Amino acid sequence: MITSLREIAEKARENSKISDFHVVEEEGVYYRNLGALKFWDKVDGNFLENLLKTLPQGLKKLAEERLEKKGGADFSIEELGIRFRVAVRKGEGKWNITFRRLPEFPPKLEELGLYPETEKALREILRKTTESASKQGGLILIAGATGSGKSTTVGALIREIVKYPKKLITLEDPIEYKFSRLPERDTNSLVIQRELGLDFPNFAEGIYQGLREDPDVILVGELRDENSANYCVIGALTGHLVFSTIHAERAIEAITGLITKLEGKMNPREARGRVASCLIGVIAQKLIKVGEKRILVHEALFPGERKSYIERGEEGNFRSFIDNMNNGSISFEGHSAYLVSKGILPLDKARILFGGDNFDALLERFKKQKDLKNAVEHNHHFLKGFKRNLREI
Repeated sequence: MITSLREIAEKARENSKISDFHVVEEEGVYYRNLGALKFWDKVDGNFLENLLKTLPQGLKKLAEERLEKKGGADFSIEELGIRFRVAVRKGEGKWNITFRRLPEFPPKLEELGLYPETEKALREILRKTTESASKQGGLILIAGATGSGKSTTVGALIREIVKYPKKLITLEDPIEYKFSRLPERDTNSLVIQRELGLDFPNFAEGIYQGLREDPDVILVGELRDENSANYCVIGALTGHLVFSTIHAERAIEAITGLITKLEGKMNPREARGRVASCLIGVIAQKLIKVGEKRILVHEALFPGERKSYIERGEEGNFRSFIDNMNNGSISFEGHSAYLVSKGILPLDKARILFGGDNFDALLERFKKQKDLKNAVEHNHHFLKGFKRNLREI
């Protein structure tokens, strides 16, 4: 019978392939191993009570309040060096607790599987904003549904930021990665992480307070309302690099969603002008299951000189801009076609999920690029061998 978090952590340490644990009151404990759900053991009736006792006093009080008022709570916890994101919910009057195992560190930017030109564009943005002695602000949005890997992408970007002597403030719900532990962290970088409810009451207040602390970079866990959106934009317009996530399916939808939130605080023209002035880029993403893996497929938009589309209310014009893959921008169709050409994403799945009018043309384009690259590499190896033979003669 499972009685405590420690037993779950010990099981996780024994088997690194376990991604999740599911504890159901009066039923038992299950775990997910390589995607397959398996029953483990019965659960003690005091498991939730024992779990809450392990939390720091402030977090324990917050979790108990949320459970009482909302019937659910989310938080992160660490045991035996293993971090978990915990979701407590009720079903049929019984407690269901899900433990999602978190890696020690977020992936590196090159490990995400971004389209190469998108990754290149992001690195250039980070280089310009972090290597400069003066503050160069702007807003980068990561869009997607719940479970699309937004926090992982943000974590990878932060992993790049901490390489520089900058002050970073994060506002999260909950804290997932301990950025201060990142091996790449510059000794002169300063990382301050805060958790919703425990360290600040809401995202708007958290941003407002954070802006008064001389940060270089601010991570806002989510743009949930007009107030948080307003302060995010204020931060970006006043010389801070701001990252945030937003619930939107596509890049253009993320922009219109941000504008709509701002219109609750100002007139539409002013809202559009502010977004146009501060927006650096948008990454919209999905995770697609392929075998036992989940593959990132994304859309990217870096407006550059086309920001006037936003001011004029012509966001729809970004569609052709994205389709043409300008400035590192790319559509879901384009990235999925690229992944098919690399043998990463199956063709049939890509067609079903992302097969738009341009899909076949994009696929042919990437295949030709691959063939050309292979031909160049073949000729390079041939010439090296030819020169070596000449020397031997």
